[in-house]
Amino acid sequence: MKAPINKFFDVTPTGSILTRFNDDMNHFEHIVHHFTGLMYQVNHIFTMIYTVCNANPYFLILWPFSVAYCVYIYQYTIGSMKEIHRLNKVNRSRIHNHYSETMNGNSTIRAFDASKF
Repeated sequence: MKAPINKFFDVTPTGSILTRFNDDMNHFEHIVHHFTGLMYQVNHIFTMIYTVCNANPYFLILWPFSVAYCVYIYQYTIGSMKEIHRLNKVNRSRIHNHYSETMNGNSTIRAFDASKF
């Protein structure tokens, strides 16, 4: 009975809690989806490399340069992708918070008979 009360749910808006839970579920689904897609892509890449190398062995000379270029492009774009994801989360959090506060206010409006419905 004398245990401290966890005030996380009292202090944190419901929209923020729902956003965190939704982000966790989306993150898990994102990992599973991209892992299976990655396996298909790796299989296709190895099949393509094998086929091209059988047709033209000189392709092996260009392969390291192609990989280095792809890594350069990835490092160039990863910063902007992280910023876009951050902005998207901030905007969604506001919408969820507004929705939860609106739904919590419905009972007060009905209690004081302030609605015309």
